[in-house]
Amino acid sequence: MNIKKKNWASYRRITSKLKLLLSQGPVLEGTISKVNLKNSVRYQLTHKVEGRTKTVYIPFQAVAEVEDWVNRWKEVKNRLKELNDSSRSILPSVLASKTNPTTGCKKPLPSKVVRQQRSQTAAKCLKR
Repeated sequence: MNIKKKNWASYRRITSKLKLLLSQGPVLEGTISKVNLKNSVRYQLTHKVEGRTKTVYIPFQAVAEVEDWVNRWKEVKNRLKELNDSSRSILPSVLASKTNPTTGCKKPLPSKVVRQQRSQTAAKCLKR
């Protein structure tokens, strides 16, 4: 159990940061761009939907708030990458606990499963 506590600490730390981020407000995937027309400036949010770029107009009054949402999405995305890396680092210890330490093989299967596997391999040998 000590191995589990030590290895899972980073995972729990990242998940708590992720929960905190998501509790701060909405997240929105996309990029805000500033478009200069002749006499005016407009803001738009672009994002991909099924491989096609979609654009949504953003009123000037809402630009700061939507930027906050987009920045929060970027942070969430980075935290998810960290979570993935943390899970990959935990994987060897989890696999080690699932294998027999003396042989390095998986723990023995119940006899019923072993018998089924043997009969399947015997059937394959007879087909040759």
